[in-house]
This record gives sequence, structure tokens and C-alpha cells, in this order.
Amino acid sequence: MNTAGSKVLKRAGIRRQKELRRRFVMFSAVFSIIVVAATSSLSTRSFADEKTPAGSRSKYYRSIEIKKGDTLSSIAARYISSEYSGKKEYINEVVRLNNLDDINDIHAGDHLIIPYFYAMK
Repeated sequence: MNTAGSKVLKRAGIRRQKELRRRFVMFSAVFSIIVVAATSSLSTRSFADEKTPAGSRSKYYRSIEIKKGDTLSSIAARYISSEYSGKKEYINEVVRLNNLDDINDIHAGDHLIIPYFYAMK
């Protein structure tokens, strides 16, 4: 009887060791995945920061309603920024964005998509 009891205890010990080994392997795998994900996330973020110069601005678009008396020139004067070489370049982009055939073909109450630049930092 003593032999049978010791065999049962020995098998239980072996099962326990296998279970502990399995848990250790699973923990190590999960920990490794977390470390790799965190490292690649941080390296990607710093890489993106290196590509974007300090003080740079991103281009966005918004819709504006044309008021009575507005012209593309007056709109350009209001929204143009230093990223454009002049009003003509800005107006050409607005015309292209809105598929306008004629720069004088805007009317009060219409909406235009216009570009603008904004610095997030």
C-alpha cells in the first residue's frame, strides 16, 4: 500500500511540475509579446517624430459658407497661410477641390471646401 500511495504522490508531483512549466512558458510568451509590442510602438512614435520637423503644420480641410460679396480672392485673403506662394496658388487649389469651372461661379449660401494649415503641438 505504501508503494501505491507513493506512486500516486509521485504522479501528482510530476503533473504539478508540468503544469508549473506550462504556466511559466505561457507567462514568458505573453511577457515577450508585450515587450515587443511596447518597444515597436515607442520606436515607431519616435520615428514619426523625427520625420515631422518641429513647428511643422498639417493640412486640413473645412467647409465654409459663402457670404454675399465674397469672392475667391477675398476668401483667399482670409484663409491663406505661409505654406502657399501667393493668392493665385491658393485660389487654384480651392478651384480644384471644389471642381469649379469658373472662379466667378460662387454664390452666397453655397459652401466651399477650403484648405488650411494647423500645428498640433
